[in-house]
Amino acid sequence: MQDPAMAAFFEGLMLEEIAPAIPYNLPAGDADRFGPQVLDRFRNPSVEHKWLSITVQFSSKMRMRNIPVLLEHYRKGGAISAHFALGFAAFLAFYRQPVYPVQDDHAAYFYEKWATYSADTLPAAILADAEFWGKNLAVLPGFAEQVTLFLKEILEKGASPVLQKFATATEIEAQP
Repeated sequence: MQDPAMAAFFEGLMLEEIAPAIPYNLPAGDADRFGPQVLDRFRNPSVEHKWLSITVQFSSKMRMRNIPVLLEHYRKGGAISAHFALGFAAFLAFYRQPVYPVQDDHAAYFYEKWATYSADTLPAAILADAEFWGKNLAVLPGFAEQVTLFLKEILEKGASPVLQKFATATEIEAQP
């Protein structure tokens, strides 16, 4: 959270996309307090968040925690979730050719998909897997296309420059 681009990304993700789309009936004001509370915890220098620890069983966390929020985001507004699309592209890139130990029961699934598909076709193929996600996510308007654009950019330029560009953009233009 000391990196301005990363902090801006997490703030936008939490406050603009996750908090308004929490798919549960919460007491009034809880969703509005949720995003800032999570950001405060992330900013706390006493709490050490190790990326590899966060990625343990990453795909299960994505499926159980994030996909319901993404679906609710679309149900409420129908717009492409730009922060979530960038995050999902980074999630897919994480499984491409790891140089670190990946602790995920579904890692082989993603390795096999990377061996079968190109960056142009991988996001749509994975998002369309209703058995894996519980729903065909490729039908979300513009989402697979936006994930594909971000994934290709991450693979070409690296995650940090893509995040930097995203953070400094005054308006994210989702491309069909």
